[in-house]
Amino acid sequence: MKLQQLISQFGGSCEGDESVNVTAVADPEKAQAGELAWIGDGRYDDVDCQASVILLKDDQVAPEQHSATALWRHPMPNKAFALTLSSLHPEAPPEFSGVHPSAVVMPGSKIADDCHVGPFAFIGKDVEIESGVIVEPGAVIYGPTTIGSGTRIHSQVTILGSSRIGKDCILYPGAVIGGDGFGFVADASGALRVPHRGGVEIGDDVEVGCSSTIDRGVLGDTVIGAGTKIDNLVHVAHNVKIGANSYLAAQVGIAGSATIGDQCEFGGQSGMIGHAEIGSRVRVAAKSAVLSGGAEEVTLMGIPATEASKMRRIFAIIQQLPELRDRISQLEKQIKEEDA
Repeated sequence: MKLQQLISQFGGSCEGDESVNVTAVADPEKAQAGELAWIGDGRYDDVDCQASVILLKDDQVAPEQHSATALWRHPMPNKAFALTLSSLHPEAPPEFSGVHPSAVVMPGSKIADDCHVGPFAFIGKDVEIESGVIVEPGAVIYGPTTIGSGTRIHSQVTILGSSRIGKDCILYPGAVIGGDGFGFVADASGALRVPHRGGVEIGDDVEVGCSSTIDRGVLGDTVIGAGTKIDNLVHVAHNVKIGANSYLAAQVGIAGSATIGDQCEFGGQSGMIGHAEIGSRVRVAAKSAVLSGGAEEVTLMGIPATEASKMRRIFAIIQQLPELRDRISQLEKQIKEEDA
């Protein structure tokens, strides 16, 4: 594909020969003639990039050493990179078509004619699968459940009953949707499990990473808003509500009945206590713990999660504690000597 075609589709401007042909996207250190490389930061300043096209931000200085015949400048080069990667390196189609003979499809289910159901998948009663859905080998879907059009369910995904999956979602291998939550009533005789009879509602264009779990509600639904992206090894407990276009990085844990607004971000290994509510556009730093509600349009950090600028000052003081302790010890010694 010629660079001018990429620019026509994805935007930006060209410095140099826009008729150059681009055959692949490659790492700047390994790129060869005919390929495109995105130089996103200073890590590659000393690399003599051999790519024919280098993708840069509008105001970014080009590297001193390169062999490119064209520079593609873009206001959001990360977006242009992703779109070009998808265009030149599309995802492989499924290795099967239609419903594989080894798949188990129970009576009472409905599968659109253009869906693909792989070997040894299980489709239960009252499961409704809309147009263009791909169910990979070994996936298990119990009813009643609906799967929106264009969704891809990878191998070993388990979807339990009372789940509603939107359009154009991706559920990666090992994800579990709709398992019972961690709810017990404890007394002297032991623990009584609280039955979970709610469901899970996942909006359109949601991604759920490998081995992540989203529990069903006790009575109502656990809700994941449209456009939200969930990384690997994330746990979302019963009756949690997450707004649209939010991001949860690996090993995040959200406790039961927590409510999270739109466009929120949780860094790796961060978490949130149950029955608390935060608003929209809250960013939670990695390894932080949100232990109370009320935050909105703020960056939180630490345990308990506190406004980031304040927590940075606290961290700075913590670094000084050994010296402060020594100074206090010296002052105590001086006071004792003066009193003697």
